[in-house]
Amino acid sequence: MVIGGFVAFKNSMKAWEEPHQLEEFNDEIPNLIIDEVKEYCKDKEFKVEFE
Repeated sequence: MVIGGFVAFKNSMKAWEEPHQLEEFNDEIPNLIIDEVKEYCKDKEFKVEFE
């Protein structure tokens, strides 16, 4: 648990959820998501940690 945020497990990112389940999801997508989330949260009090 992280105070002011939460922990996300990278290996749990395996596919898009509905209604996007048919969109491509490859090994690169989780890294792109993590980069975007880190960039968004960098100046916020709310943090997401990835393991």
